[in-house]
Amino acid sequence: MKFAHVHLMRAPKWRRLIASSTFPLELELHRVDCISSHAMLENFTLLLDRLIALAGARALPVPIVKGGDLIALGMKPGPAMGKALKIIADMQIEGSIASRDDAFEILRQKHFI
Repeated sequence: MKFAHVHLMRAPKWRRLIASSTFPLELELHRVDCISSHAMLENFTLLLDRLIALAGARALPVPIVKGGDLIALGMKPGPAMGKALKIIADMQIEGSIASRDDAFEILRQKHFI
């Protein structure tokens, strides 16, 4: 079911799927399930194409901001920190930020720090 709407997923979501250690097995199970039930392999093909397009690169970049960075700026660990880190990670994956300074500015604008 994870792959049912992969064509609608934003890059951070499908890249996290691909980065999962169980992705190869899940993709194969999806393929077998599709063949045995309805023979529609569009989602399988789409994910395979995206995987190939990464050409061996990491599905997820090394985070430019980590929890320790936010703690050093005075943020307390908790759900808000998790949300802040996810926002920055998503923006980094999408390519809309590329530096720690950009990330910190976004967090300031959104009143996390």
